[in-house]
Amino acid sequence: MWKKIVKLVDVKSLLTLSMAGVIYILIFKGIEVPEYLTNQFGILVGFYVGSQVRKSGDA
Repeated sequence: MWKKIVKLVDVKSLLTLSMAGVIYILIFKGIEVPEYLTNQFGILVGFYVGSQVRKSGDA
């Protein structure tokens, strides 16, 4: 169990979770989310999913 948690806490995951947190906070406060932030988040999630697919051998 501990090894799975350590695997989840890598730079990609922390960056993705922190960006998602910032976007959620902005949305809940009623502040408009800048377009560049949503674009960067999309790129980051796409890279993360792509690397996961490559690791599993599906691609």
